[in-house]
Amino acid sequence: MKLFILILVLMFSKIAMSNEFQLITESEAVEIENTLEAGSVESDELTKSIDIGNGVSTSYSFSITSKGNGGIDLLGTTLKLYDQHDDSIYIKGGLLQSHLVDLNDDGYLDILLKGIAIYTGEKGDLNEERPVKAILHYSPTLNVYNVVSKSEEIGIWLAN
Repeated sequence: MKLFILILVLMFSKIAMSNEFQLITESEAVEIENTLEAGSVESDELTKSIDIGNGVSTSYSFSITSKGNGGIDLLGTTLKLYDQHDDSIYIKGGLLQSHLVDLNDDGYLDILLKGIAIYTGEKGDLNEERPVKAILHYSPTLNVYNVVSKSEEIGIWLAN
């Protein structure tokens, strides 16, 4: 019986971490990259919406600049999810994984960001990989995402 419950927990955890629950998927980022590579614009943007939980929904925008930086604006919080600009550090593959999952069992989707940061150094003489992660919990009373923890390499700017 314990094994059966463990299998169910693992299955549901895997479902919650699938692409359908990501803020931005790799294919969406590639679509924007392709527009930028065509050279017709300096940045491109995608607008989406999500149901956070308990009837709360919101829209957000994801953009990438021609310099290789990008992120989303969500409820007054800016999250840097995309970094291909090698200014001594960038994100492996360009895009952080951005999972929407109820981490604290309050009925609202929280944000889990994770990926690998590549350090190249000021002179480009390094190639060091470091895992990075950030957790943000949704606050229904304030209608914002609060940073619970984050690696210093992940850019998060909160509205004042």
